[in-house]
Amino acid sequence: MNRVEKTVEIDQPVDVVYAAWSRFEDFPAFLEGVSAVERQSDGRLRWTSKDGTTVEVEVIEQVPDEVVAWRTVGDTTDSWRASLIALSLRRTRVDLEVEHEPHGIVERAADALGVLERRVEGDLARFKAHVGGTSGHDS
Repeated sequence: MNRVEKTVEIDQPVDVVYAAWSRFEDFPAFLEGVSAVERQSDGRLRWTSKDGTTVEVEVIEQVPDEVVAWRTVGDTTDSWRASLIALSLRRTRVDLEVEHEPHGIVERAADALGVLERRVEGDLARFKAHVGGTSGHDS
């Protein structure tokens, strides 16, 4: 299991950041590799990747203005958890934890080369730009 932890600070109030992070259908705008997200039922989503594969995702924790977490359902064991911290009335920190179990030789090689870490950094930078914070990433 590979675990990546990244943080970004965004010049927006925590409620604005939470609203953007919990609008799953907008994720293709900032998550690399995701082409569509559809709600299936309460707490269940179907994600389609740019290569056409689909995965079912279950929201496992959602507390307004504090946390949004989900995990894949089925063969994969990936999970994402975004914790939101109001630094001031107009600035929010997002602490993102991603756990990914690489499958197959290609994913293991990509994992060894730090591909997931760079992808998470890029996703956070695009999210920051998407929500209206200044572009770029923090760590």
